[in-house]
Amino acid sequence: MATPSMHDTQHLLITEPAWLVATGARLWVTRHGDPDDHVLGPGDRISVVRGDRLVVGPWVPGDAATWSWQPYRATQPGGYGWRRRALAPVLALAARVLRRTADRLADLARSAAAMARRAQGCINSGDSMASAGTVQ
Repeated sequence: MATPSMHDTQHLLITEPAWLVATGARLWVTRHGDPDDHVLGPGDRISVVRGDRLVVGPWVPGDAATWSWQPYRATQPGGYGWRRRALAPVLALAARVLRRTADRLADLARSAAAMARRAQGCINSGDSMASAGTVQ
């Protein structure tokens, strides 16, 4: 299969949560930061959130890539608003704890590296017992 041309693709910055729905031929979608590409057949959809950067184009070069947007509220009775508000404090706390843990692990790694450098420096400078002639 030929690689899609930049002229056949569109670059999109998502401004609000929605469903991207393929309406014509098969659609190729790639999302910045997502290691997987997505191929949507007619009627298939993918969830997108605010801030997502997408590249969208036809799966088969030369086909017309068409799609539509469906807001979350239109496809999900009641929407996701109350769930998001309920989970936000818990997820924010979890994010802070994980960030603090990552910072502490990075500090431990730097400390271990510094100790290893000091130990290597002592051995290199002739401070070992073997180089002082103590061990025979």
